[in-house]
Amino acid sequence: HTAAQYLLGSAYAGGLGTVKDEQKALYWFIKAYEHGNEKAALKLAKVLAAGQPGLAFQFALESAEKGQADAQLMVADCYAQALGAEQDDRQAIAWYQRAAEQGLPAAQLR
Repeated sequence: HTAAQYLLGSAYAGGLGTVKDEQKALYWFIKAYEHGNEKAALKLAKVLAAGQPGLAFQFALESAEKGQADAQLMVADCYAQALGAEQDDRQAIAWYQRAAEQGLPAAQLR
């Protein structure tokens, strides 16, 4: 039930109907990811961003390569700011452009 695992992770990540708990959010996002939920990779990246930027970048990149605009924006930011990846302005611009072409206003701005 990957959708339920994903939603439970989201509830714990945002404190929706429960106490906010990043460890439980991480647990449920990993479960959803392991069972093929494509959205879970981006959620994992967001939860891991502060403490494990390299791992967060890998999950974001996986989602970005599958066409998720929010993940493409996150990857671009990682390249632009050297967060879990080496700074690479060309890569940043390429990923911003991909996200912008999908209509993501933040990517268009950057």
